[in-house]
Amino acid sequence: MAKYKRILLKLSGESLMGEKQYGIDEKRLAEYAAQIKEIHEQGVQIGIVIGGGNIFRGLSGANKGFDRVNARGPLAELYRYSTTLSSLSSGAATYTMKFASYEQVPADVQDKLLKAYTDTDEE
Repeated sequence: MAKYKRILLKLSGESLMGEKQYGIDEKRLAEYAAQIKEIHEQGVQIGIVIGGGNIFRGLSGANKGFDRVNARGPLAELYRYSTTLSSLSSGAATYTMKFASYEQVPADVQDKLLKAYTDTDEE
């Protein structure tokens, strides 16, 4: 009989690298899966959280079924994202941007922009 009925297992993304420099080592993943299965077979409910550091450092997982992120966002946010992604991946991750559409600026933001532009222009 297991001591606990339910556990939360946090796996370091880096521990999944095994002997590899980045990404997920399939051998290490299989070892973890076997151990987790053994615990589950004892009747323990398991929640698993996996750190994402290794995924940011290598996109090899994309060829193994991991999803690629496609997102839409404000241009200013995307510029900040590219800096963060580069930092997290030590330059290994790739990032592309393409124009999707123009969106109307909300009235309150228009007013702020016009006021700021007018104030600057008058100086």
